[in-house]
Amino acid sequence: MTHTQSQSPRITQRRGRLLLAVGLAACTALLAGTVDAGAQEAVHASTAATVTNSAVTEYATPTPFAAPGGTALGPDGRIWFTEYLGQNIGAITPGGVISEYHLPAGIEPVNITPIAADGQHGALMFFTALGDQGTIGVDGSAPNSWSTLGGGEIGTATGLDGTTVWTAEAFRYDLDTPGRIVKDTGYGPLEYFDISTPDGVEASPTAVAVAPDGTIWFTDMHDTSEGYIGKLTTDGIITEYPIGLGHANVVELFSGLSYAIAAGPDGNMWFTLPFSRSIGRITPAGVITLFDTGAIRPFGITTGVDGNLWFTTLPCGVFGVPCSDTQSFYAGSKAAKLGRITPTGDITSYPLPTPTGGGWGISTGADGNLWFTETDASKIGTMSTSPMKPPAPTVASGASSATITVSANPDGPAPTTYVVTASPGGKTCNVTGATGSCTISGLSNGKKYTFTTTAANTSPRATAASAASAPVKIGYLALRLNRTTNTTITTTFNAPGVGWVQQYGYSMQQSRASTSHQLSICGLTKKVNKAGKTKLTCTMTKAAQAARKRGTLVVSMVTTFMATGKAPVASTTTLTLRHH
Repeated sequence: MTHTQSQSPRITQRRGRLLLAVGLAACTALLAGTVDAGAQEAVHASTAATVTNSAVTEYATPTPFAAPGGTALGPDGRIWFTEYLGQNIGAITPGGVISEYHLPAGIEPVNITPIAADGQHGALMFFTALGDQGTIGVDGSAPNSWSTLGGGEIGTATGLDGTTVWTAEAFRYDLDTPGRIVKDTGYGPLEYFDISTPDGVEASPTAVAVAPDGTIWFTDMHDTSEGYIGKLTTDGIITEYPIGLGHANVVELFSGLSYAIAAGPDGNMWFTLPFSRSIGRITPAGVITLFDTGAIRPFGITTGVDGNLWFTTLPCGVFGVPCSDTQSFYAGSKAAKLGRITPTGDITSYPLPTPTGGGWGISTGADGNLWFTETDASKIGTMSTSPMKPPAPTVASGASSATITVSANPDGPAPTTYVVTASPGGKTCNVTGATGSCTISGLSNGKKYTFTTTAANTSPRATAASAASAPVKIGYLALRLNRTTNTTITTTFNAPGVGWVQQYGYSMQQSRASTSHQLSICGLTKKVNKAGKTKLTCTMTKAAQAARKRGTLVVSMVTTFMATGKAPVASTTTLTLRHH
């Protein structure tokens, strides 16, 4: 149901408490709107892997113990964030310069989203503050308007038009009105979308996000053990889908609480379930899949330029998590991390330099990097999704070719592609994925090459080149004439390993009359027991010996090395033989 409020938005102020908001939401949240069971899939087993990480840079907030929370990319290219305990709105440049803008007494901001400039006002940042919503100019001008909604405004997002703001109002202070979605165009009355439930009890939306088609998606905690994902269409119809918990990780209070939701790169919506230690994916049709994150408690979530989703981990002090001893809370495997989940559900976590840096918000910056809050450490962190310098590739020599194997730097995000380049000559081949192999053909046998690999991510494209590999001799079978007699030809070559060598020779007789014909010289097979120099001596046929006595012979020697499980390596060398 939709109704409007006559008061103008953004004109008064009121104080709220985050823990009160969540506590009341936990007690009163129930199934909302039209319920659609959707199509449920089994929870995926945890694929979480942890890797070292030196790619994060951290910046302390100027105000100590400020508890930075929600984040958003502003129209000015800075990352804006709320400071709940500091009662500030902050902004940080790509270079790490932080500015703080103090709010009026009693305003404790939670989340934030941008508002584009239009004909009547400049670019703004809109923030929720539990019972209030406010704006601040991106030039740092003081908060210039407020609105008392009388409830727990938590999540907020900007519509596709850049100026409409959608807010998840988790509850009303009078407890007589269920949670609802609030639409604020900035002009005229606010518009409410009540979430009606079949049994008449209250809904509790906590986060909101906008899909590429303009549909509004929100999280709704039904009770302490179950949650729902809601969809608000452009024509005002609300449908809710039960998350479908019921796996081994549902052992805690608030297990049904989904804190954050974001549009993914795959056309689906993705949400976090910190207390059931899962990340969920819901399709536009309402099909939900849950991915078990193991020991990781995902909190904020966003899409990175690398085509994956990135998330923060739960800070202590939120939703009843004890904060009396943060060193103990974040000890060992509980240390704060930044997480990544691919659209197919593979999860990797990256430990933060500050183990107690668990945080709320995360956004992708104008520089393509991830920017996130470390609430407990009172820091702003940034991590590049661009690949770091990969290790030098490994190379296997082949017949006029080389097969090169590449891998990612374990300290940073995995690349999506690699370009391998041979030197000299500049021939290339490509690898798709985080690791793999490719082959460069058309190389000169007997010649040494080095190889470098350039790791890359897309959207926008960012690259990092490796050091060159050790020189590798190609082919390994370039023949060298060692000695000849009137009846034999002895050649040497370097065998690449244990195997068999076959050698065949033929010649073109050159007579005084300039006539020519092909003569068989020899054919032999030899077992090679180790890599290194090997000799082959062939005995020329009687016809070849007679032809040589009559003049110069141009001889071609074809040698092929074969080993089990490997492609044959061949080489052809032309020799000119004259009669002694």
